[in-house]
Amino acid sequence: DKAVCRIRGKVKYAPIGAGLLPEKFSLGDLQRLYEVLLGRELEPSNFRKKFLSSGVLVPSGERIPLRGDKTTQLYSFN
Repeated sequence: DKAVCRIRGKVKYAPIGAGLLPEKFSLGDLQRLYEVLLGRELEPSNFRKKFLSSGVLVPSGERIPLRGDKTTQLYSFN
């Protein structure tokens, strides 16, 4: 219980996803990680805006397919 409380506290001010995700990841992967760590759903557009404006993420220039003709950008931590 103590560890969960510490992670939930730290996730609010530190990019702890860097140690928990592969080198390149999608914003969807990052959001799912934060939702699991926080134990609640996050609003996708607010999450995206917060992380993209923070300077913590760097676009890799790579895209991966999602479904149909859709693709998603991959990122890495700065």
